Amino acid sequence: MNFIYSILTSRMLSKRVVPLYVVLSMLMSFAGETTHAASRADAVEITVKGNVKDETGAPIPGANVLIKGTTNGTVTDSNGNYVIAVPSNESILIFSFIGYVTQEIQVNGLTAINVNLLQDAKLLEDVVVVGYGTQEKKDVTGAISTVKGSAIENLPVSSAQLSLQAVLRV
Repeated sequence: MNFIYSILTSRMLSKRVVPLYVVLSMLMSFAGETTHAASRADAVEITVKGNVKDETGAPIPGANVLIKGTTNGTVTDSNGNYVIAVPSNESILIFSFIGYVTQEIQVNGLTAINVNLLQDAKLLEDVVVVGYGTQEKKDVTGAISTVKGSAIENLPVSSAQLSLQAVLRV
């Protein structure tokens, strides 16, 4: 309340007739600045760095690092390294990559988190790629053929489709 009184009796306002909306806008802007300053002080971001590797120690490029409960995340570089800003120590990072078990790690004040992802044996079953998605081999009805790369690598054709037709005689 003393602050409002000091603004109203300040030199700037005491010698002039100032419309009420100017006084109110001054008060509102000051209140907004203090509110924003307080919220900025509370929202201290923590930068977390690290790398993502497989169980053999090889880097995993393109692994996803996501802050749980948000859409904020990043992807590891070609050496498996990442840098991400998290909003608090309570933040949980989710590390994932296709064919590996997803891991969740709470930041807890750490600024460096290195992760070793384990292969997910369940995901390594036979998978068939179809024109509109993927399906497990056991769920596909119809004819399925297997072609090894060595069978088509030296064929004199201009496209993969033609080389498959030549080998499968479709």
